[in-house]
Amino acid sequence: SCRGDDACLNKYLPNIYKKLSIDKTKIESYMKSGAEKFYQEQNTRASGLGIGGSPTFVINGAQVNVGRNPEAIKKAVCEAFNTAPSECTQILSTASASAGFGASTDSSAASANSAAGCAPA
Repeated sequence: SCRGDDACLNKYLPNIYKKLSIDKTKIESYMKSGAEKFYQEQNTRASGLGIGGSPTFVINGAQVNVGRNPEAIKKAVCEAFNTAPSECTQILSTASASAGFGASTDSSAASANSAAGCAPA
């Protein structure tokens, strides 16, 4: 299973760049010139907020404990408003994100791994 190392990513990145119309040259240039500085700045900022892991949610400068599903996150954000915007009435998915790398939910992770020919992590 791919965990983000270069040997693994390099075989997938060309197709991802093409599918998402991403300019590979710009990405590679940024990674060579500014990525480490950006990472260090964000790491320092996170440490200053007391963040030691991911995902961590910070709303109005305070860490909040929130479920890992779109509806729970929306609810936490909307509760921070004095007057919530109309978008807060929209009902979102309650399927929780599964742990690990990628964008799957608890209910879809097993079938996605199976379909991709991957063993569970």
